[in-house]
Amino acid sequence: MNPGRRRNLPAIAAVYLLVCFGFGGQVLLAQERIVVLERTVLDENFRLHSLEVDRTGALYFGSFEEIVKLQPDGRRVFRIGAEDHGLKRIADFRVTAGGELIVAGVAMDPQSSAVMTRVLVFDPEGKLRRSIEVGGVAAERVEPGERGEFFLLGLKSADSPGSSGVREAIYRLSSSGQVLAPIGETELNGAGRSLSRNDRRLVVTGRGIFLLDPASADVLVHRFSHDGQKLGAKSFMIVSTESQGERAMRGGEPAAVTLDFFSSLGSDTFVFARAAMGDKWQQRAVGQGQQQAKALYRPFSYTIYVASWDGPVRSIPAQNVGLLRAVGRDGFLYFVKSVTMAGKTRTEVVKASLK
Repeated sequence: MNPGRRRNLPAIAAVYLLVCFGFGGQVLLAQERIVVLERTVLDENFRLHSLEVDRTGALYFGSFEEIVKLQPDGRRVFRIGAEDHGLKRIADFRVTAGGELIVAGVAMDPQSSAVMTRVLVFDPEGKLRRSIEVGGVAAERVEPGERGEFFLLGLKSADSPGSSGVREAIYRLSSSGQVLAPIGETELNGAGRSLSRNDRRLVVTGRGIFLLDPASADVLVHRFSHDGQKLGAKSFMIVSTESQGERAMRGGEPAAVTLDFFSSLGSDTFVFARAAMGDKWQQRAVGQGQQQAKALYRPFSYTIYVASWDGPVRSIPAQNVGLLRAVGRDGFLYFVKSVTMAGKTRTEVVKASLK
């Protein structure tokens, strides 16, 4: 029996509305739509996992303990466990354009018991090809470069006598494992905005290295060249700005707003996702007839934003597709939601494009 159920949805012609809102020196254009291409209900529950998708459409679900690769129809290909490779936890993972799986995890140096990062490279069949170790650094994020190198965002204890904080930096690793000079090194003091595990923060494209600043009140992205030169920063007014349509989706209630996702759609285009949940609980009826009951819920809205470094920000409401969890190597957006069928909670993967 096929472990995943798939439904192909026909393309639907739409009339697009162009609505412009001026704010913060930028123009917000609401003209695109999310077009659902396919829905796949898996026979597993990956609610707490991150997602990567390769060029063939294969799905990679990862948590702190494991990474599971599935065929597009839901059949398992392999499972990689953190403990099997001497990792205390998996910090991040990515799939390269060539189909290799890059895993960055936190381990303990057996000689000194100090924290270290281990970067593992697997082929598409799940066989370990390379292992790179970076001493004294705790991995947060990893990104493959276009020339076989890796970019590792990690934390390291501050060395200066007057400092008691932790330093964060991007470390460039050559394909042979050589650690080059850190990029964008800053000292963290524990302040800043709480970020989702699915918020990548680090994006590497042909135009450079882009790092999301967690201490910014809104969305501030720093840009570096591939060799570490600071090229500037840009603020995208996303978290602090809300349209009337988004407020209407929650009945006008004030909301707690968070940035839920950040990635790239190409060399110079980025995609963000923002979640807004109402502050007050409300009631709604569920079921029918004698089975009807009252359920508590908090109004919720979810919006996708597409922006270029030098251009406008475009707002796209996302309804009934779940939460954005990956921009696949095949160029499509992948949303994830939990569904309950026959008393069992499963994961539904929604493949979509922007039109």
